[in-house]
Amino acid sequence: MRSMAWITGAALGVGLAAAAWAGSAEGRHGAAFAERLGLSAEQEAQWREQREARREASRAQRDESRALREQLRALLEAPTVDENAVRALGRKQGELAAARARARVEERLALRKLLTPEQLEKLGELRREHAGARHARRQQRRGGRDGADEHEAGER
Repeated sequence: MRSMAWITGAALGVGLAAAAWAGSAEGRHGAAFAERLGLSAEQEAQWREQREARREASRAQRDESRALREQLRALLEAPTVDENAVRALGRKQGELAAARARARVEERLALRKLLTPEQLEKLGELRREHAGARHARRQQRRGGRDGADEHEAGER
């Protein structure tokens, strides 16, 4: 049961890095995110717990990912490359990436269980708002061009 709570917490926290959803960094602006969603004290405490569990899981995954990259680099830089070992590490990297994706899905599901219907609606608004801001930043980096303009320019 404890491991299920840990998994759920880890998953919830990952997506609450979707404090990016609220346009803010999870750690520094968690209170503002909670306020914008109108979380109760109990919800905020649960969210805080889940974020901490997610941080630990995320840290472990980052460390594992870093170790796999270093192993892969060493294998590929060796005078004689062991192709089977390289492929095995590639599979491990893929499994780790899949585990992170599953954790994000579980986190979003756990978040839905934590929020009321009104808060879920507000979360959707915040996500759309953040997506719009992200799109605007992307356009600004491209000098005001959007993907369609670049595509059309390539056809000319």
